[in-house]
Amino acid sequence: MKKIEDFLNSIFTNNELIKKCLEKGLFKTYKKGDDLWDCQGLIFIIDGSIKIFIDNGIRKIDIFNLSNDEYCLLSASCVLNNISFDVNIEFVKNTNVWVIPSKDLEELSEKYLEFKQLKLDIISKRLSEIMQFLEDFAFMPLSNRVLKYIKDNASNNELKITHEELARVVGSSRESISRVLKELKNDNKILLKRGAIIVCT
Repeated sequence: MKKIEDFLNSIFTNNELIKKCLEKGLFKTYKKGDDLWDCQGLIFIIDGSIKIFIDNGIRKIDIFNLSNDEYCLLSASCVLNNISFDVNIEFVKNTNVWVIPSKDLEELSEKYLEFKQLKLDIISKRLSEIMQFLEDFAFMPLSNRVLKYIKDNASNNELKITHEELARVVGSSRESISRVLKELKNDNKILLKRGAIIVCT
């Protein structure tokens, strides 16, 4: 509970609003591999990791990931009237979250300006991330997208990821990713090992 109180105190100044949020919030635990497709509301990740993706039944494409101490509104249908789209959520590891259910969001927004502003800020941030993803997808060559993702997410110049996972996050097929990785290796930009990619410096 202390972590939740610290989180709320970091974004709100109204003590009554903080108290209301604590009253309405729920703790939930999900296992690695669990999926959600419905509107959850405002979610705060206590520990763990989730990925947000789109799925047309043939291919899954990751839009963004969230991990410890991050929060998000997981569907525009929760917060914007007459706008609805499917959101897919997958838990990357065992994850504990704290959620203000979608049914309570409108009430809090109408009564507290701070909460309404938080919703708008979150929506703006996530839409910016989605637009950046779409811009990269539309205009950046696949090899550049792949190398950019590897560099941005590598730890100590190493990224542990499979070809299939990499295909999801850059919006391509596994076959295309394997081809691009081979090209990047031949250009001495990366090294490949089982389950991981090394960035050449």
